[in-house]
Amino acid sequence: MYDWVEFEDGRARFSGGIRGWDELGHETFCAELNGGSWYGEAVQVFEPEGNSFSLEILSFGYKESGYVGMPVSTRAAYSAVDIEKIKTMVTRLANIVSQCDHPPFVLSRGKTSRFTGKVVFQDGWINTIAD
Repeated sequence: MYDWVEFEDGRARFSGGIRGWDELGHETFCAELNGGSWYGEAVQVFEPEGNSFSLEILSFGYKESGYVGMPVSTRAAYSAVDIEKIKTMVTRLANIVSQCDHPPFVLSRGKTSRFTGKVVFQDGWINTIAD
């Protein structure tokens, strides 16, 4: 578990690796927004040259970290405004925490690998509320 990082619209942190309901490993993060805590999953995606990597957000909106990996229908849904807040928090979190001496596994760098600072949100990463 890592410390919370405070932002204007809430706070966020990386919450480490877990074994999800599907018995698979997942690297998780948590964001607090509008009085609730919600979990998501992130993975490293290496660039074609094999040394640099971006962070890809696979999913978000689980009420507990152990639920990560469950079907889409179990996740909370968010307004367009909240989605932008979450994207901003997660991107800023990754860039801040990647500079730490001991970043979370999903942002760990090696002798030749480094985080590019790029955060990509996979299609379907979050459920939306119809406006």
